[in-house]
Amino acid sequence: MSSADFGPSFPLCRLFRKTSKRTEQDYWVGRLGMAKVVLLKSRETADDGGEIWHLMVQQAEEKPRQHDGKPSQVERAKANEPLAAARPSRPAPNDPLPF
Repeated sequence: MSSADFGPSFPLCRLFRKTSKRTEQDYWVGRLGMAKVVLLKSRETADDGGEIWHLMVQQAEEKPRQHDGKPSQVERAKANEPLAAARPSRPAPNDPLPF
């Protein structure tokens, strides 16, 4: 199976395979925007015997400033908040999209 089988697509996030030291089971971790993503193998199996995986997400902890001096994604989002407050609440006259 290749990505050509599904039409146009793009990578949504990257996941990294890890192995639990306690259970020695593989799992996958990554980030999707401001969310932490974990893919865990279930103890259950599908009717055909195939594996079942659970995709779990939770709010990720704020990452500290990156080493290259660039602001983190959270810092960039917070910096843009005042811009939203400065926008006019009424549409401009003759605006074709009045929202």
